[in-house]
Amino acid sequence: MDQNQEPLGRGADGTVGRRSDAVAAELVRMIQSGTFQEGQRLPAERDLMQRYGVSRSAVREAIVSLANRGLIETRRGHRPIVRKADYEIAVDRVGNIVGHLVVDRKGVWNLFETRIFIEAALARWAANHARRVDIDDLRAALDENREAIGDSHWRSMRRGAGIDQMNHAGHQAIFEAIAARDPDSAEEAMRRHLVAAWEFVRSTFPVAGEAAQPGEDVL
Repeated sequence: MDQNQEPLGRGADGTVGRRSDAVAAELVRMIQSGTFQEGQRLPAERDLMQRYGVSRSAVREAIVSLANRGLIETRRGHRPIVRKADYEIAVDRVGNIVGHLVVDRKGVWNLFETRIFIEAALARWAANHARRVDIDDLRAALDENREAIGDSHWRSMRRGAGIDQMNHAGHQAIFEAIAARDPDSAEEAMRRHLVAAWEFVRSTFPVAGEAAQPGEDVL
């Protein structure tokens, strides 16, 4: 660390939280700039306290913040080690967030609603921009989907050829709208398909009060 580093001082309101944010921001900057290399240990808590002019609590909160972002690896009794901020870490962070969302029906619906928003927009984009080779790839994927009818399984959800056929019909409608260069129909077909899929997803949760319905405010 730069030996001439000036203490960060107190935040505007003098809180530990404000000071820990400042320490975290500085450590992130040094990791991203390469001052701290992957596999290198961070300075000891006492050194960070002295260099930044903050309390032990502020330093520890900053360390927790970096660990939650996947930038360092912590282990009790050892100084934190810098990790490479790569794809694997990013996926791990997202996985943790998703894990918290899927513990109940409300969380799953919030996640599923995001899926509907994104995939409906993608269907519209595809109808406007898909190349001939993209259409051919979609057609091939649809053929594989048809051939797999009755040969799929999703644990905790009762499946059968009837459900697979319904899903294939939804995929077929989406494909036909995209191939016809009809963005409105492509978006609507995707929404219908995913709303129908939600009915099966929510059926996997134990009945406890009213289920969240597509379009309802469940926040």
